[in-house]
Amino acid sequence: MYPTTKIISLSTGKIACWDTEKPAPAVLFVHGNSTCKEVFIHQFESPALQDYRLVAIDLPGHGESDRVGDVAAQCTISRFAALIGEAIDILGLKNPLMVGWSLGGHIAIEMLGQDIKLAGLVISGTPPCGPGADDIGSAFIPSPHMALTGKAEFTDEEAQQYADHIYGRSVTAKLLQQVKHTQGAIRTAMMADFMVPGSAHGQKEVVATVNVPIAVLQGENDSFISLDYFDSLQWNRLWRHRVAVIKDAGHAPFLERPEEYNAVLLEFLKDLT
Repeated sequence: MYPTTKIISLSTGKIACWDTEKPAPAVLFVHGNSTCKEVFIHQFESPALQDYRLVAIDLPGHGESDRVGDVAAQCTISRFAALIGEAIDILGLKNPLMVGWSLGGHIAIEMLGQDIKLAGLVISGTPPCGPGADDIGSAFIPSPHMALTGKAEFTDEEAQQYADHIYGRSVTAKLLQQVKHTQGAIRTAMMADFMVPGSAHGQKEVVATVNVPIAVLQGENDSFISLDYFDSLQWNRLWRHRVAVIKDAGHAPFLERPEEYNAVLLEFLKDLT
């Protein structure tokens, strides 16, 4: 059973979220492109994480959140980062740890660039790169399903293909439906913005300079990401000075291998406190 959804109002409209509302350190989960908060169900159900306030949001135009009017203006990495900063203030989260998956991780890195206060950051399926196309070839693995990340409209076959690659064996009818439900113009707007140098903070520079601990929890079989790319980066505060590889997992390790993922996440949380 999913947690109860609550709605909060941001400057762009209403967004949906889960919030355990515990008087405890907060962990904020932000999902990827064309997905939804439901991808984090195994973290909300985990006994190991019950001592924390867990929050997960649906990005605008995703899940149960409002559709976006002016997509070109509102659906950029920089703007979404500021909107999540608004959500943090509205929800009263105090320096949360943020877990960003895929697009959510890129947004989280931009939040650090904007000096939005986080206790720490976990990224999964997110190679710090861009904005601009210079690093795309080395960070991402070229493939037909990679091209779908910026496509405005999906056929049923394309939606299935995309879901299969981002979720692997963990794809469900609910998650496939949310891929189809996502406001597709956001994919195109996000990708167009991401390709423009200077449209947001340089992500490689952010991770090389920011004084916030960053943990990389990465599926070893991610079909989108080159694992070697992470070793090419300069990190100021990479947790334990290495990438934590989740064995037998793809792009969504928290969904495919939740027990292993949650155990590593809990280690990071304990190190922070």
